[in-house]
Amino acid sequence: MIDEGILVWIENTDGEIYNEYEYMEPKPGRKECWIESKQSQNFRICWRFGGTTPHSIKSYIWLDGIQVSGGLLRSYEVHHTFRMSGCAIGSRKRLPFVFGGQQLTDDESSSSNLTNLDNLNTIRIAFEYVTFIGYTMDPPTPPKSRGAIHEKIAKAAPGVSVGLGDPIPAPSRRWCKTEKVPGLDRVVFVFHYAPYEWLLAKEIVSGPRPESPEKRKSPERRTTNVPPSTPRKRKHTLQEPIVYLSDSDSDSDVVVVDEGIAETPKATRNKAGPYIFISTYSH
Repeated sequence: MIDEGILVWIENTDGEIYNEYEYMEPKPGRKECWIESKQSQNFRICWRFGGTTPHSIKSYIWLDGIQVSGGLLRSYEVHHTFRMSGCAIGSRKRLPFVFGGQQLTDDESSSSNLTNLDNLNTIRIAFEYVTFIGYTMDPPTPPKSRGAIHEKIAKAAPGVSVGLGDPIPAPSRRWCKTEKVPGLDRVVFVFHYAPYEWLLAKEIVSGPRPESPEKRKSPERRTTNVPPSTPRKRKHTLQEPIVYLSDSDSDSDVVVVDEGIAETPKATRNKAGPYIFISTYSH
């Protein structure tokens, strides 16, 4: 999907891009679509900026409504491709993103961190423009666990979830502080996910499962078509087809944001923002 010059897509760890279906734009600055979830498959969330800005760009990520991570592209690197495959814990470990089964319970007294049913089966990424303030030694708070949801709630859901896998080694990283640029709105992307059979039953897709898109051509630095994008509807939205260059399949150093960030911060405030840590990137 693409909006306001920001291109976002989801791919597996082999670089194969997930097909996108049924594009939606419920309101300006928010794009949505459906993708096929694949049980036990790890995935990466990727983005690239194709516009012009003097600011850094920061992202926030929620899995089923639980904030887990985020990323930062400094002002001098905003045109690099950013890939994130998990949520960091400590300075040298990461919990990979993975599709899994739904955790259910019939316990009426049990509680879940899922506070909004609309967030169920979603991968949400929000972007905002920020100013880099400086580095800090204080790491972010580890992400919450969503917990099991009640069987009654899950009846209409696809029966799958996204979550964080077991810890794996990750490159070292450092945290920093940012400050939101006032007057510039967030841009939000929402990927709804479900097994292909569920998408077929709901008539979101039709016919047999399409072949997976061609794997990204890297590290040979060959031009590759990016994932499907929505038609141009708004000023400053890039036209398709769009291409990007890649010379690395390595994962970006993931950037974690502190939990407790307001969903829609007021543009008039200009206070020091949450901690995040700097990433490496693919050119």
